[in-house]
Amino acid sequence: MVILFSGLVSCNYSNNLTSFFVDYGDLNSNGLIGYNLGIVEPDNYNRAQVSNLRRKGVKVIAYVSLGEVNPSRWYYSELKKRGFLGVNGNWNSYYINLQDSVSRSILLNEVIPKIMQKGFDGLFLDTVDDVAPNTKRSNLQPYMVELIKAIRDKYRNKYIIQNSGFFLLDKTKNEINAILIEDVATNYNFNSHTYRLATQKYFNDRVNLIRKYQKIMQKPFYIVDYADNKTLQQEVEKRLNGLGIPYFIGTINLNSEYGIKQKLFNQP
Repeated sequence: MVILFSGLVSCNYSNNLTSFFVDYGDLNSNGLIGYNLGIVEPDNYNRAQVSNLRRKGVKVIAYVSLGEVNPSRWYYSELKKRGFLGVNGNWNSYYINLQDSVSRSILLNEVIPKIMQKGFDGLFLDTVDDVAPNTKRSNLQPYMVELIKAIRDKYRNKYIIQNSGFFLLDKTKNEINAILIEDVATNYNFNSHTYRLATQKYFNDRVNLIRKYQKIMQKPFYIVDYADNKTLQQEVEKRLNGLGIPYFIGTINLNSEYGIKQKLFNQP
């Protein structure tokens, strides 16, 4: 069974979206109470299902990957024709050549509009880190920025969350509403498929990074960490509870088999 946990904590900013979940499965929303923001897999939802979540008071944010594409996506073949820049073996997905204007146009004018026509409140921009300074694709940073700015121009009133990509925040901070950061208190090993508590130094460095950009941006931050058992989950909570930042703890695939129960982390 996949386990999902949520941390419901106060936030220092005026934004009141302090209780959130991330679920890339086909979420059974019956009885969903207490969450005011959810990041979901748009391919698993139709317009009526999105509307149902919104009626429960959830701001519903759709996942979209800007840096890579999985073969299961309907638009994979279109991007494949444009040529990829390698493969991410952890997820069996292919790096998109964002320097190619047609590839960017496919994302901006085909993929995202098809998502947004379902009535989502915003977008969660994933794989921004694919163009990080330590990658072979760092030269694509200007094109990633251009794409994010184009998304904001197209959806002026939507809630946009950027996943990490701190190295771009000086250029994208005015285009987004919030930042999400993963792996603050934990590390997941893709080779051994194991979960573990991060070292204290790693955790401190991640927190310092968040604090630095909180001061610069004055926008909400969200944390997603990973655990597959109650003991590790409790250790993660100990670290995250004092930060004053909304957090969510789940398994690495963020794919619930049974839906989310409010305050599951408090249940025996």
